[in-house]
Amino acid sequence: MKKDKKSLENIKANFLDPNPEYTPIPFWFWNDALDQDEIRRQVMDFHEKGVNGFVIHPRIGMPKSIEYLSDTFMTYVDCAIKEAKRLDMKVVLYDEGMYPSGSAHGKVVEKDANYASKGLRKFECQIQSGEIKWPTLSENDKIVSIQLAKKIENFYELDSLKIFEERNLDEFKKSFQASDYCDSLDDSYVILIFIQVFSKGTIRGIHEGEDDRQEDAPASADLLNKDAIKEFLHQTHERYYSNFSNEFGSTIIGFFTDEPCILGRSPIKGLIPWTDGFFEKYLASGNLETDLVTLFQKGNENYAKQQKAFRVTINKAMEESYYLPISKWCENHKVELMGHPEASDDIGLLKHFHIPGQDVVWRWVAPEKNLGIEGIHSTMAKCSSDAARHYGRKRNLNECFGCCGPDGVQWALNVDDMKWYLDWLFVRGVNLLIPHAFYYSVDREIQFGERPPDVGPNNSWWPLYKYISTYIKRMSYLMTDVINQTSIAVLCEEDKLPWKIAKPLYENQIEFNYLEEHLLVSDYCTIDTGKIKIQQQEYSILLVEDKQLIEGIAKVKIRSFLESGGKVIIYDEKMIRELNKLDFARIRCITGNNNLRMSHIIKDNRSIIILVNEGDDTIIDSLVVESNATFELWEPWTGKIKTRLNHSGEVFFELKRRQSLVLVADRALKGVSNGIYHVLSHKEKERRDALEIVNMNNERENKNQEVVEVMTFKQPWKQPLLGTQNVYVDELKSWADLDIDHGYVGKMTYELEFELKESFFTDDEQIWYLDLGRVNEFAHVHLNGQEIGACMWRPYVLEVSDGFKTGKNKLSIDVYNSVIHRYETIKSEDGLLGPVRLYLSKKKV
Repeated sequence: MKKDKKSLENIKANFLDPNPEYTPIPFWFWNDALDQDEIRRQVMDFHEKGVNGFVIHPRIGMPKSIEYLSDTFMTYVDCAIKEAKRLDMKVVLYDEGMYPSGSAHGKVVEKDANYASKGLRKFECQIQSGEIKWPTLSENDKIVSIQLAKKIENFYELDSLKIFEERNLDEFKKSFQASDYCDSLDDSYVILIFIQVFSKGTIRGIHEGEDDRQEDAPASADLLNKDAIKEFLHQTHERYYSNFSNEFGSTIIGFFTDEPCILGRSPIKGLIPWTDGFFEKYLASGNLETDLVTLFQKGNENYAKQQKAFRVTINKAMEESYYLPISKWCENHKVELMGHPEASDDIGLLKHFHIPGQDVVWRWVAPEKNLGIEGIHSTMAKCSSDAARHYGRKRNLNECFGCCGPDGVQWALNVDDMKWYLDWLFVRGVNLLIPHAFYYSVDREIQFGERPPDVGPNNSWWPLYKYISTYIKRMSYLMTDVINQTSIAVLCEEDKLPWKIAKPLYENQIEFNYLEEHLLVSDYCTIDTGKIKIQQQEYSILLVEDKQLIEGIAKVKIRSFLESGGKVIIYDEKMIRELNKLDFARIRCITGNNNLRMSHIIKDNRSIIILVNEGDDTIIDSLVVESNATFELWEPWTGKIKTRLNHSGEVFFELKRRQSLVLVADRALKGVSNGIYHVLSHKEKERRDALEIVNMNNERENKNQEVVEVMTFKQPWKQPLLGTQNVYVDELKSWADLDIDHGYVGKMTYELEFELKESFFTDDEQIWYLDLGRVNEFAHVHLNGQEIGACMWRPYVLEVSDGFKTGKNKLSIDVYNSVIHRYETIKSEDGLLGPVRLYLSKKKV
């Protein structure tokens, strides 16, 4: 028991003051002429705000005088690494001169032109009265296949395909006679020529004139060519290692690879990924030469099947040529491969990452329109966390916030949205954040307009970033070295994660993990007594959205699972009801809420329940737990810790908008009292009864408490007018109604003195609530000279346990508006708009 108590105290201490290893590690955009003093200043600034690491990310805006990977460039990298070492910070090296990764800013192709990215195109030759228009081949084009096909209504009849052995186009043209194969007057026959070509793809470079479709954009490399990747490693990784080998494995902890793209950006239209020798691999994987036709023919009945077979083959080639060699290089040099592949659901390509990842970008995931649980991008957080669970990785990451502003106005991203994204990631198991991005400079449009916003030093919230970094560390710590408690696996493909089946699971607080079919049939998984066992996870229930997966490569393993006592449920409208008949959950909610997300994890032999509100309304609910378990409630944003009572197996909680809560049990919970509470009934009466139970719990916990309004602050506020003079305002107004230039970005301080009577101070355990009303955009509050907290999203309410005193009190509120005014002409009501009220919760007399 003493050991258990010590374990809880250790978790609590590390939660309140988490280790710097759980720091956010932002992309640091080097997007301007660099200066060593400025580099040191910015690194120190990061450190002071609780940011203990960074990714050095060369970015567009860097002058051509600083050539990528040159000696000059390396002097600045050296400066940043030395300053990071002095401050005990960590450095991640970005492996490209902008992105996507794999080309060393064009140096790979400069070394050998054949290392340029390649693709396969289909050229259709019409046969009309014996006259054929043949393609014009470039010097390096290669014929892969020539086939004859009958074309009816834009579809090729697969039964009509004829393969020609000749691969030399000139020789084929000499020998081919249309009359030998079809009526020369029948124009339904065509010749299909499949040609390997250079894709003409590029990457985004770091200098002006090197962006997409610009003349100097660097050429993308052939990521399927092992020799090209050897050159990439030589140009990039070995170059860094030759300069900073002493810091590898200490200050330098990893290389970040960023959405490597086989074709490159802006390739020739209509291509599919290809390379030298890939045709042989394609055929060896069980595909036919005639299947090439189907790959270019959407709508054909075999299209989906052939596309899947192609993706499996191309991904395996990509794994062998790109990810595996880089992963081994990193292992051999004591650093970790981290980053993410190109697509949001490329879970199979995360196999060789030491820190698998994904990226939230372009607001494809968002608080509105159900985008948190609908669409393929809604799977990305589970993509990285489940890959980490099943491959035995400690951390998994997300490159978050890039271009995530609402309605396409990127600089309008605020902490309100950021908090939603953070919680969306954490409750799904992500435990390392890579904020996109901290900008070295925002002086010119090429800088501030390039994939904004800056979510760090060039934004309004930077003076208060310690709140954000501390929250990230606390949640990252809680989600590391844990086992999530689910007995449900959702079967998926290596590059396709089903989201429709996941949506009702999220809405009903049913935890699950994605399990790849190729992992299920591999040595990673074992089947024993009705359970699928992989790493530290055990699944007794397998959910399937696509029935074809049951008939695929996993068929034999699934049959074994069923025969040993496992359950398989096919997705339909009855799925949730079927699940509720099974004993699958250790902790459940009484009423549930479509916007409530929950994760039950075991950390150091303690059950920890993460609760997140992804909606806009307060959630009041109760958990079904072991009747004799005791709990503490931890509030990760403020660090407040409270005892949470357990009433006969139910734990009440209230979760406000944008709030997350952590319930920590005194043990690892192994079951629930009285079995599973069937909370998912569609009968309205049962839901009303359940709500009454929650309300009863609410009354139990608050029966001795009353909340009273002490005052609404109406007397004049002292308010400085842009620091030039103090003014007194009788009512709180928008800054737009004051004599302030449009475009001002900064803070104003509102001050007020008020008196409290001694009669208010009757209870040592009383709690004060300061409600700021409306604020745009966030506030930092001091009471009697002491900091009491920051309100960065609505509701703008602070809980204050102490600080108020009898007699005269002084309230000071720093209000910051949005940085968007620097970049967009918008109208907004900035400032403290109120009304500001003071409430008191105390024992009833």
